[in-house]
Amino acid sequence: MFTNIPIAEKISKAQNNLKATQLSTTKANVATNAFDISTGWSVLKYSSDLNVPVQNTFLQGRKIQMPNGDQYNTAYINFANIGNSVFKAQKVFKLEKGKTYNFTWYYQVHVLGGSQASISFNGDVKTATPIDTNNMDDLLPKPYKKNDCS
Repeated sequence: MFTNIPIAEKISKAQNNLKATQLSTTKANVATNAFDISTGWSVLKYSSDLNVPVQNTFLQGRKIQMPNGDQYNTAYINFANIGNSVFKAQKVFKLEKGKTYNFTWYYQVHVLGGSQASISFNGDVKTATPIDTNNMDDLLPKPYKKNDCS
């Protein structure tokens, strides 16, 4: 049985103009660090009847490359083969009043067998369906887009 939930931020590819790239990369890094989806999670609830430590199942700050070449920064929970388990984590972003934010995050929720998993974006719940490991679309992260005005 394989079950995981990566929550990811897509890594943008650099531009050709080195000076412009350095400047935009610096600005992007500052903005990205404030909204880095791959780190800074608070685990609110975790249990495993096999007593598997949470640090063995929940990994933050992972960089992955997908079969299509896209790269992502990820936070990842793997809850396969750890018995009956419960996992709940939260990531909070500080938004400035009067600003508009356009977020695009990528998520995957994979389950096989009788497992159940879901992810909630402020109440917008995405529930896993069994994947077809031969279908590339089932294996690639799905975008979640949100416009937020504070």
